[in-house]
Amino acid sequence: MRFYSILIFNRTLLNLRPLHKNYTEDMLHVTKLVTYYKLTSYSLSHSVYWCCRSLTVVIEQMEHFSHRLGNLSSRVENTHENTAQGLEQGERQREEQLRVMQDRLGQQQRAMAEERTRLKEVITKMDTQLAEQQRQLEKMHNREHPVGLYHRLVRQLLRPQP
Repeated sequence: MRFYSILIFNRTLLNLRPLHKNYTEDMLHVTKLVTYYKLTSYSLSHSVYWCCRSLTVVIEQMEHFSHRLGNLSSRVENTHENTAQGLEQGERQREEQLRVMQDRLGQQQRAMAEERTRLKEVITKMDTQLAEQQRQLEKMHNREHPVGLYHRLVRQLLRPQP
């Protein structure tokens, strides 16, 4: 029986060797798959981690950019309002200055017209006085000047007597 048992054992062992070989190959394959899975999982989790981190950074940058854009928009709006108000105020000041200058110009034109009228009156009076003085000067000149006396005498002589 012993022989029989050895034979069975050997047969069983022979039958088990291919199974053991398959088992070993399967275990090796499973070990490789587990290693590949671990590497892939690590790589994927590492990639996902960095991808999430990158996305988080991008989102934070976008929020920061959005905040800065909001601030810039507010500043532009304030500047626009201030500029518009400044332009309106400047326009009102220029209109007021123009009105004041027009009033001054009108006053100056009226004053110049009055002065021109007064000067015309003075010139007319002076012309009249000058004409009177020239007439009187000629009259005096004709009386006292010998040629003037001669002419007067000749006129008197040439005048027909009644």
